[in-house]
Amino acid sequence: METNKKAPLLFRHDILINATPEQVWTVLADMERWPDWNTDVTYMMLKGELKSGTQFIWREKGAKPTSYLQSVLPNQQLGWTGKAMGISAIHIFTLIPQNGGTLVVQEESLEGWLVTVLKPIVRKIGNNGMTHWNNALKLRVESI
Repeated sequence: METNKKAPLLFRHDILINATPEQVWTVLADMERWPDWNTDVTYMMLKGELKSGTQFIWREKGAKPTSYLQSVLPNQQLGWTGKAMGISAIHIFTLIPQNGGTLVVQEESLEGWLVTVLKPIVRKIGNNGMTHWNNALKLRVESI
């Protein structure tokens, strides 16, 4: 799975986590527990199994996107597409073993009328959000 490289906004944030890909995956793939460790996510409901095509409903910073899993590769990648408030997103976490730890590569592409109208604001929110996600994931995984 890849982000849309032609989208008006593209993000990529990496973080090295001192844990195996399996340990990172255990936390990342337990989606309904995201609100336990990520304060940006206040609600999460997975409507089925953790597999491609499964819908999930969640709240992140006030937005309530409807999203669908697209890539579920245990210990390697978790990716989804979603829509909310005039924005279409592709979001991907890729886990890469590195020096006894895991490099987590988080990527996102955003498009839609709201991105076009409020691009600088959406860019700032996106960058802050991805930094928060990575730091929260690192803290959670390394504390287990």
